Amino acid sequence: RSSSPPCPRRGAAMAANGFGDAARALSSFESAGRPADNLLPGGGLYTGGAASDVRWHTSRAELKARLQRECNVLRQVWCSLVIYLTMMLYGAAVLFRNIAFYRYRGLDWYADKVMPTQVSVALTAPGNFIVNASSGVSVPLSSALREGFYGGGSNITIATPGLRSNLSALHGELFNLKDFSQDYFVDYSGSEFVQGLNEAVAAVSIALTVAIFLIPLLVSFRGQARPHVVSMLHRWQRTLFTVSILRVPTYLATSIPGAAEHCQSVHWTSPSGGHGEWEVNQRHAETVKDMFFDTYNFFNNSNCGDLVYSGHIATALTSTLIATHYARRMLGTRWAWGVCILFWLIFSLQVFCVLTTRNHYTVDVVVACYTAPLNYIANVYFFPKDVGPKEEEHGELERDSAC
Repeated sequence: RSSSPPCPRRGAAMAANGFGDAARALSSFESAGRPADNLLPGGGLYTGGAASDVRWHTSRAELKARLQRECNVLRQVWCSLVIYLTMMLYGAAVLFRNIAFYRYRGLDWYADKVMPTQVSVALTAPGNFIVNASSGVSVPLSSALREGFYGGGSNITIATPGLRSNLSALHGELFNLKDFSQDYFVDYSGSEFVQGLNEAVAAVSIALTVAIFLIPLLVSFRGQARPHVVSMLHRWQRTLFTVSILRVPTYLATSIPGAAEHCQSVHWTSPSGGHGEWEVNQRHAETVKDMFFDTYNFFNNSNCGDLVYSGHIATALTSTLIATHYARRMLGTRWAWGVCILFWLIFSLQVFCVLTTRNHYTVDVVVACYTAPLNYIANVYFFPKDVGPKEEEHGELERDSAC
């Protein structure tokens, strides 16, 4: 019997269908919730987002009905939200970070591994001296030894146990891998202001995302969707959860010497007189108990072993994609454009701060910039619809744009 080989055209068609399904799911998600009956009371078609088309839902009856629907959604997803938050706040931030520090080694550790333990020099070679430690007087090595003690080809071997790499020779320069941003971007690694700005931008990105989610609780625009706050929060947390989980095997697979000042050795000295601390951090991740319960590395210099890819960039980009999607669904055109521009400016500032403070290498940012969107698209493909209230409990689902 002979079996025919698989048809290349059929395989290509299947691959095309797969990409087509993902594209259709993303398109469906982007257009989900847009009402078909967006007519004005007089019969004309709604086309804009003028102030007169904004409705405030602040009456007690409206708020009560809305909160009942939100509670209905929360009852469906509370367990998954707890899992997502626990994994991100404890698993990714404490447990796996401690494991990363347990495996971490600074670049000086690799240099010390190849440091010679003894040195052999020719007695008659020029430039070899013996220095009197008390007086500082130096004499040629050959004349310091008794005549006849050596022949013309004799050597002397000096043992150097415990010899370490001379980090002082760097004169405060970071002992890092060759990197594009460190070669061509301004260095703010010693700036407390930019370091603080980096964390502040991350916090603002999260806070603004939550603020966008709260808009439909009180306001709606005619012709636009009015998704539930808990539904948006659930999608956001699920997307952040998956992008955080993808980081763990990535940075644990290969430990890369850190780019930040605190990832240098304690023997390294910065121009301002500071020292690295990776050996200190590692002492808090030596036992299984430390890995599960020690929070020192969470609060002190916490981004040495978990470099690829950047959690700050992945979180900021995921928040930007989710917030701008819902802004286009909920708000009028001008408001939606304003939100999109604001979030992308914040994201750009986050990238600038991460790279100029030397908290990450450029590769950490680049990988995050394509992993986060792909993760977002995958979540849209597998979960195209937001969770909503159950019809049997509330009769009919709330229509979008019920102004």
